[in-house]
Amino acid sequence: MKGYNTHLGYGIDIDQRYNQKIIGHSGGWYGIHCELMNFINDHYTVVILSNIDDGGKKGASKVADFFKILIADKKKEKQCCMNHLPDLYAQAMNTKQTRI
Repeated sequence: MKGYNTHLGYGIDIDQRYNQKIIGHSGGWYGIHCELMNFINDHYTVVILSNIDDGGKKGASKVADFFKILIADKKKEKQCCMNHLPDLYAQAMNTKQTRI
């Protein structure tokens, strides 16, 4: 991730762009993509396995962005709640969310 405050060593990425450190690794090969994210402060680990290799434009990369927003980009004074999941998902997928 060029241009971001991240460090890579022994295949482990330390992402500091959010409200906490996210330690993980991502990668893929022809037809597959995966993401591993460890949210240190919240004690969550997220693993995403996908059989779609899209060069990081959608698919597993967008799902990873969703979890980064959901878990690590929350407001300090107010924790993210389940009622905001559709909006966060729409934001991560860059789509409009319609409520019924």
